[in-house]
Amino acid sequence: MAVAGVVALALGGLVHAARAADEAPVPAAGARPAAICRIQIGGHIRAVETGILPPGHSDASEASGGVLTVFGFQFPAGSRAWWGLDVELEGNRADIGEQTFGIATVRTLGTFELPLVTPGPGARAVPYGYVDAGWNFNRVGTKVTYVYGGAPTGTALGLELDDGPAVRAGFGLDYAHSARLAFTLDVGWKWNRAEYVLTFSGEPDRTGSADLGGVSLLGGIKLMFPGPTNS
Repeated sequence: MAVAGVVALALGGLVHAARAADEAPVPAAGARPAAICRIQIGGHIRAVETGILPPGHSDASEASGGVLTVFGFQFPAGSRAWWGLDVELEGNRADIGEQTFGIATVRTLGTFELPLVTPGPGARAVPYGYVDAGWNFNRVGTKVTYVYGGAPTGTALGLELDDGPAVRAGFGLDYAHSARLAFTLDVGWKWNRAEYVLTFSGEPDRTGSADLGGVSLLGGIKLMFPGPTNS
C-alpha cells in the first residue's frame, strides 16, 4: 500500500505540472514527441493457482492478485511505432499455517507499442497494441523466522524462487488531454514462471514450478517531451 500511495502522489503532481506547462488542446496532426514518460498503477489477477501450496494442507491459501505499478520511457520507432524500457513492481502472497510469504517481483522489459489507427486532426483517443519482453526478478520475504530449530514439525520455513523470462502483451487506449499529457488505460497478459524450493521443519522440501502469470489492468499518464524544432 505504501508503494501505491507514493505512486498516486507522483501522478497527481505530474498531472498538475503538465497542465500548467502546456494548454494546447490536442497534439497537432502528425506530431510526434521525442520521448514519452509513462507512469501507471493498477492490479493483476493470476490466471491459475501458483502451484506453491502443498496439496491437502488444511491451513494454506494464497492471494489471487495484487498491486502492479509501472514506470517507463518510450521513443519513436519509425513513423508510427514506439520502443521503450519499462520497470514493473508486482506483489503476491502465500500463507501456510502461521507463515506468510510475501513475493515481490521486479520486472524489466523492452517494449514495443503500435497504434492501431492513424489519428486524424484533433483526434484524442488512440487505441494501441503492445508486446514486451524481458526478465522477472523474484524475491521472497517471510513473516516468521524460526531460530535454533524451534519450529514444530511440518511448519513452513522458507521459500526460494528463481528468476526467469518475462513476457507481457495486450491492448490499451490513450486519451490526449493536451499536447504534453495523455491519460492511458491498458489490459494485458503477463508471463512469470519460476522454479521454487519450499522448506519445512522436519519434512522433505517441496520443489516445483510456480506460475505467477495472469491478467493486468493499468491506468496512468503519459508525459510527452517535444523534440527540437527547426527555426
